[in-house]
Amino acid sequence: MLLFKLATSCSVVLCCRVAPLQKAGIVDLIKSRTDDLTLAIGDGANDVSMIQMADVGVGICGQEGRQAVMASDFAMAQFQFLKKLLLVHGHWNYQRVGYLVLYNFYRNAVFVLMLFWTIYHLASSPTYWMTIFLIIIVALLPRFSCKAFYQAFCPSDIQIAREAETMIKQHGNLQPMSPVSK
Repeated sequence: MLLFKLATSCSVVLCCRVAPLQKAGIVDLIKSRTDDLTLAIGDGANDVSMIQMADVGVGICGQEGRQAVMASDFAMAQFQFLKKLLLVHGHWNYQRVGYLVLYNFYRNAVFVLMLFWTIYHLASSPTYWMTIFLIIIVALLPRFSCKAFYQAFCPSDIQIAREAETMIKQHGNLQPMSPVSK
């Protein structure tokens, strides 16, 4: 119980010089008692059970071999790429899921309304199949337009914004620098 209180009061838990089953046990403890998602990062065979137990596993190809990479959801060559994976690709994934949910609501509403309209007005008309074709195009148009004009931010913009946000949280009220007047 003391370990659980200590682990949940921290934002990050690092396990060093711990047996592989103990690492997996800590991840399982957090998963079973909270609704939080867990991320496990490992670089060797001793981290495989922890990576498999976590919701998201990241394996780093290191000197200890590729066992962690083979058991993970995401693989990378060095620890330095972890920042980009979490900040940039995490942001893009969050944005994609939001677009997907909105698209599904829109598509279902268009399908239902257009089908009711078609059945009510045009079921016996010769333009019936053209109307069905129109329904499909109108329902798929937002998906293709989002794909065409998708990434609004560059990776460096997202990283700079996240780092600025953490600096503001750490140092309190930071005022932006005023431009130097000549």
